[in-house]
Amino acid sequence: MPRRDRLLRLSTYRLALRQAGLATPESVLRARAEPRRRYRHGFGEVLRLVASRHHDVMLVLFWPQPAHGVD
Repeated sequence: MPRRDRLLRLSTYRLALRQAGLATPESVLRARAEPRRRYRHGFGEVLRLVASRHHDVMLVLFWPQPAHGVD
């Protein structure tokens, strides 16, 4: 998969996690059924990525949100 496509997909997952209120890897792993159902199209992939704990992927998905709100 081209790098640009992968980064776009990770960015989309990051946005979905933020909207679901899942701000940490642990919260993703403990997510209840409702967020899993709502984001079912990508949640399996997100779980796989979080379980792998790859450093760069964790930074992309869970980089701390700046205080001024610009991401």
